Amino acid sequence: DGILKRMGRHHRSADLRRLFNDIRRVIPEAALRTTVMVGFPGESEADMDELMKFIQEIEFDHLGAFRYSDSEDIASHKLTGHVSDDVAAERFDRLMAAQARISSVRNQRHVGETYPVLLETRAGDRIFEGRTMFQAPEADGIIRVECRHPAAAGDVVMARVTGAGEYDLTGKTV
Repeated sequence: DGILKRMGRHHRSADLRRLFNDIRRVIPEAALRTTVMVGFPGESEADMDELMKFIQEIEFDHLGAFRYSDSEDIASHKLTGHVSDDVAAERFDRLMAAQARISSVRNQRHVGETYPVLLETRAGDRIFEGRTMFQAPEADGIIRVECRHPAAAGDVVMARVTGAGEYDLTGKTV
């Protein structure tokens, strides 16, 4: 909460927990995604532990992260307690390793399910890369689909998920 306040955010972690829990209660199949920053001035190891606890509790389907980048023309440049690049990099790596485990488990729930898939690019003979309704372009993973019938980029096909990794899915048309 201290870091959120320093960043000028007007919400607390309890507000976010309540929001995400409400979304999952009302729409259990909703895909939750967020982006977080590590290494913001004043961020302590206790703050990082709280962020790790938060992402492990919420279990985001998709999470992006970046390291704070200082510049003289931004307000946070004047804040005290700048975090070293090495510490920020270690925190980033730790966060992304935890999220990879979370994403892998979350993706496993899709195996055996059938979804409409927008085919975007051909990746081989009858193999396309595309997106389900819960995979945002250029932000989330993809699904590689083996098409049983002729298809083209731009088609929407029904595909059963046959495999899941940390970020991407595999499937076959039905």
